[in-house]
Amino acid sequence: MNMIIHTNGGGLVSKDSQGNIIMVKQCGALIKVQKPPGHCQIVQNKNNIIFIDGAHTSRSISFAVSEFRKQLSTSNKKKVKIIFSQTKDREWKSFLNTILQLDVKDVTLVPGVSGFDLNVSQQFGEKETVICEQIAQYLKNIGIGAEVIKDFASVEEMFRNQENEVLVVGSVHGAGVVAKALQNLKLM
Repeated sequence: MNMIIHTNGGGLVSKDSQGNIIMVKQCGALIKVQKPPGHCQIVQNKNNIIFIDGAHTSRSISFAVSEFRKQLSTSNKKKVKIIFSQTKDREWKSFLNTILQLDVKDVTLVPGVSGFDLNVSQQFGEKETVICEQIAQYLKNIGIGAEVIKDFASVEEMFRNQENEVLVVGSVHGAGVVAKALQNLKLM
């Protein structure tokens, strides 16, 4: 059974009963697609879900938060961990206003790296780290716990003992860093 789940730029995206995106109707043409990695991707970690979406616009973040809420409806956990990433100086305060409608335990900021050829020994970008440090300070000023992850090994370590449901949004690059860490931990 197919269900329409999302209107995107005048097109329609439909999804099968397992949640796989199967058709896109754009400009009257029907195109068969597969769900790309890092888009509404759910990873099970012990008894917790990690919801990864490279959402980086107001509209896509709203959609990701909405889809994440649906996953939370079956969870008995009260607070969620947010992993947020920005590689450009975007409208992150607006993004956070949407995300903080969830019951947030804390926010971990992952600077990410520019490009998609991720090497685990690679350091996070300086510009991206500065942006994440500004976001962390903003969050602390409004009473939300926040930290900036400084290296790739710290991203992996964060998932070894994760006790909360996790939402990963803010940039495709940051989602890629998280996905690589989860692959290294054999969770993906």
